[in-house]
This record gives sequence, structure tokens and C-alpha cells, in this order.
Amino acid sequence: MRNDNKIYVWQNNKDRRERVIDGIVVEDYDRRQKDDPNYSGPERRNGEDRRSVKDEKIIMVVTDNPDDERLVLGAFQKNNIVNKVVVGRDGAAALDYLFGSGIYADRDASKMPHVILLDLNLQKIDVLEVLRRLHNDERTNLLPLVVFISSEDDRDLTDYYQLGVNSFIRKPTDPAQFDEIICQLDQYWLVLNEPPPQEKEFRNKPIRVLIVEDSDDDVLLLVRQLKKDGYRPIYDQLDTAEAMRKALEKQTWDVILCDNSMPGFSAFDALGIYKENKLDLPFIIVTGAIAHKNATAIMEAGAHDYILKNDLAELSPAIDRAFSMLKNRQEQ
Repeated sequence: MRNDNKIYVWQNNKDRRERVIDGIVVEDYDRRQKDDPNYSGPERRNGEDRRSVKDEKIIMVVTDNPDDERLVLGAFQKNNIVNKVVVGRDGAAALDYLFGSGIYADRDASKMPHVILLDLNLQKIDVLEVLRRLHNDERTNLLPLVVFISSEDDRDLTDYYQLGVNSFIRKPTDPAQFDEIICQLDQYWLVLNEPPPQEKEFRNKPIRVLIVEDSDDDVLLLVRQLKKDGYRPIYDQLDTAEAMRKALEKQTWDVILCDNSMPGFSAFDALGIYKENKLDLPFIIVTGAIAHKNATAIMEAGAHDYILKNDLAELSPAIDRAFSMLKNRQEQ
């Protein structure tokens, strides 16, 4: 189980295959197919697996003790916990990973673990300094922190709590008890706990949204979801080709949200106007229902993504993915 990388990714999922180079996952796919009756994985779109950001809750484990590492990962496996686990071997490597520095400079540092499990004794940079760095940076000062201590450790824990530790857990000598503790930690921090938004820069962030939609009620639902997710939408609603052309002439937009089917004006018509204006901004389909072949066709026609109206929690992740793709294109 020991890996030479100071940071590596562990996945308890026989259907997932990953290749890790210097701690970075460079290949991640699901072997199951959509036509498999036992398939319960993410919806396949345009021939690719699309995993929602909201579904990928990451656990980070930081310990320099190989026995503790095996104990924790073994507990995840016995409890059938399939979350991605990022394992760090010392305090320096953990900080580099979290802040996207050093050999992890190419990592998207806005994607943070949902909980960090820390050993009280770390090499290179001790746990108090790690906690200070996390506590003093707005990107990390709200991350849930759980620290494991040995059963005989009797030090004063006040300073640790003041630096943001949420909980201390004494490691039992009985492996079965430790397995149960890990199960309870997973249940609480990744299921029951309601975390703050991870990407603080998106809180109350203005976003100019052109909504191509003929239903006023659906527009209000879209706007409400954007506000819930931390955006401050400035929007215009339209449902004709003429109105869309005028809106594009009047001002610039950050994203276009388009219904798939409207009387006399289709998503393909809207995509045509989008291309006429040589726009380079996310164009996302929002639909009540859509067949897989139609979804593939509209993605091939130029849409960046699509979501279903009964799953608006996917709206912000879809926008974030599109913005990330746009940024990558502009930097090339």
C-alpha cells in the first residue's frame, strides 16, 4: 500500500481505474457502460463520463506513520467508503497540495477536501504550523479538521482548537473500534454535515446571464438556484431570434442558458445566432427531458453542456466546468 509519492490518491472502487504521477490523477474513468443494468454511476454525456463536482467529496489524510496510513485506508475499505482519498506523507507536502504550490502548482487549488484527517505528529512541518497556515488563509480556514491522537497523549489541546481543529479522536487499540470510528466520521462529515461553499470567490459574484426561455417560472427557478450557489445574477429573458440578436448587440454576457424546446425557436436556432456573433462564452442547455442521441447532437452542434430542470443543483457545476474550459482555451 505504501507509495513513493508524498501525495497520492487512493480509491476504494473496483470499477474505477486511476493512474497517478507525482500525486496527480492523470486518468480517471469508469469501466461500466450505460447499458449495463447494474450501472449506477454518473450519466454519460456525449460519450464521456461527466462527474458532478458536488458528487466528488474528497477526504485528505495526512500522516507520516505507515502503520496509521494502512489502518485508516483499511478502515475505509472495510466500511466500503468509496470517496477519493488524498494521502499526504508530511506537513510540507500537504500544504503544497492544498495551496497548489511546488510540484502541485498545476493543481486546481479551488478544489479542496471536504474533511482533513491529521496525525498529531508530522515531519518537516509540525502540525501546529500546518494548522496556523490553514487558519490564516481564507481558502482553507473553514476546512473541517479532525486530528488523531494516541490513547496515552495528555497534552493541552487548547492551542489546536483555537487554530481551527474541529475534533480530536483518540486512536483505540482495537482495530474494530477504529473501523467504527472511521465509519462514523465519514457519515458525519461527508453526509450529515452541511459545509460552507468551497470556492469563496464565487460568493455574491456578479454574473451576466442571458436566459433563452419561454417559461417565467423556470427563469425564476434558475435565478434562485444561481443565488443559492453564491452568484449575483444580472439577467435578461427572451424567447425569439430577434430578441436574442438585440440582447447580444446591447451588452456582453458571461453565460447563455437555453431551453431545449420553445415554440418557434429551438436551441439549434439559438446556437446558430451564437455562432453568427462568434461568441466565446458558455452556452448551456437547460431542458425538462432530452434523449441521449439529441443531447449528443446538440453538444456536437456547439453547446458546452446540458442539465435537466429537475436537477438544478447541477447548474453551477456546469457553469464552473464551462468557465474552466474557457480559461484553458484562452491560456493556450
